Amino acid sequence: MKSAPKKSLRFRWLVALMLIVLATGAIVWLFRGSPNSEKRFVWTPNYQEKSAQPFGTQALYRLLSEYFPGHSLTAVTEDLEFVLPLENEAPATYFFIGERPYYDSAATAHLLAFVEAGNTAFLCSERIPFDLMFYLYHEECPQAPWSNYQTLTADSLWLSLKTHENILKTSVYHADRNRPALFTWAYIPAEYFCPSLPQRPLGYADDSLVNFARFPYGKGAFYLHTTPLVFTNYHLLRPEVQRYLEAVLAYLPEGDMYWDVKFRDPEEVQRLRASGRRPPFEHPLKHLLQHPSLAWAWYLVVALVALYVLFRSKRRQRTVPVWPRKENHSFEYVNAIAQMHFQQHNYRYLCVQLMNTFLQQVRERFGLAPPPDVEGLLSVPSDFVQRLAETARVPAGDVQIIFSNYAASLIYPPTVQNVIVLRSNIRHFWELTESRG
Repeated sequence: MKSAPKKSLRFRWLVALMLIVLATGAIVWLFRGSPNSEKRFVWTPNYQEKSAQPFGTQALYRLLSEYFPGHSLTAVTEDLEFVLPLENEAPATYFFIGERPYYDSAATAHLLAFVEAGNTAFLCSERIPFDLMFYLYHEECPQAPWSNYQTLTADSLWLSLKTHENILKTSVYHADRNRPALFTWAYIPAEYFCPSLPQRPLGYADDSLVNFARFPYGKGAFYLHTTPLVFTNYHLLRPEVQRYLEAVLAYLPEGDMYWDVKFRDPEEVQRLRASGRRPPFEHPLKHLLQHPSLAWAWYLVVALVALYVLFRSKRRQRTVPVWPRKENHSFEYVNAIAQMHFQQHNYRYLCVQLMNTFLQQVRERFGLAPPPDVEGLLSVPSDFVQRLAETARVPAGDVQIIFSNYAASLIYPPTVQNVIVLRSNIRHFWELTESRG
């Protein structure tokens, strides 16, 4: 009779010890995350205009919004054809800063038309789309076909820029927790600039590597800058980088500016944003966990809920689950897969599946082994056609036309008409078989 009180007392001591440990851990972590402790930063470049992190571009975005008085700065969140005007009174500037622009064919075509009409595009990125450079570097220098930007690995670079008065120099370096760290820097190979073509280098990295250049196109021009890190919050706090930025912006005409937000993300992320869904790396607690006090308030709530579930589950009997009746969704699954391939114009796949299904039914109903390698079937043995026609009591011509139309879908690019005709031939075959069976 005395063992029960001892067990209850032991259990209470265990619960009290767990609560003390949790409270102590919370106090320690809250103290570390207090305003007097070292502020935490994310030292990965993101180039986002709303980010106050070291390698965000909040400072640059605010500066550009007031750089040309009387002109606007517009954030591009839709397709370029709906934002960039091709006809305007004053020249406009399209501004991109990021790791690389992810343009589709429509965006590339409209951006080219925008610059050709007399406007300017400033692309500050570590990589450049090949489809865009096909037009900017259409006429190539001798023995210098375009491949891509080249790279070097270092913790810092010296940047120089031609101005009307002299050559302006500044340094840029990559840091991790305020300590220099290796980084992959991009530059444009010098062999892409020859006297016979109009593109010209404007700025250099380490005195010999081109990192800023002008590529004329139509009535306007593309300005390519390969060092976006220099325009982030971390570096714009330095006066010499501010002077460097002013010298770079001096090449841009005064007018409205369009800051690209949409094409900074890969195509799959753009589709998620367009559908109203959140990308996987942007979880709902991202902004909450950036603040230590809010983060640990969240952790305490989760810990209390876990404790409640843990001890509450000891006091209740677990409910008996209700097993739902199994349903056969095979038809819905097959129909969904077929619709998906039809919408993607994958007509060859549909033809192959029609033939697979037809030969499987022939095997099951008539016991005839079909020829191997159906997907590569360009001709069928005549003896198999004759045996199938005799067994199914169908004219041999109706059997031969099925395999002929299927072979045509493998030889030539199939269309929706090929799928319809092949399906009609197979259906006609089985109707004849049923009527004469």
